[in-house]
Amino acid sequence: MSTQSKTGNKIAELRAEAGRASQDLRASRKSNASREVQLEIMKRRDECLAQATALRNSDIARLEQVAIYEVVKVRGTKEYRYWCASWRHGEKMHTAHLGSCNRMNKETALALAREKKALDLKLEVRNDL
Repeated sequence: MSTQSKTGNKIAELRAEAGRASQDLRASRKSNASREVQLEIMKRRDECLAQATALRNSDIARLEQVAIYEVVKVRGTKEYRYWCASWRHGEKMHTAHLGSCNRMNKETALALAREKKALDLKLEVRNDL
């Protein structure tokens, strides 16, 4: 199942940077650093957390939070493979059939899943994700 995204990785980087800033702040307090240095570190931490929160709540992040997976159905002696996608819509999970694995690759299925999610959530469709 594919769930990682560029936006998710950026959010993780910003949170990690905020964590490092918190560690630096604790170290500066133990070493009795000046108040200006401590304020600068707090400002850096707060900016990272604010950016991560804004990015997480953005439409781009919402469109990227979609899982695609391959489903295999066996009927008699034949095996059928197709792509499905799922995402959250409020508290409910929405699942969508995307099409045959023979007709599209994983990247195409992911783009189609994002388009379907955008229509479902009434968001603007972006093709540069």
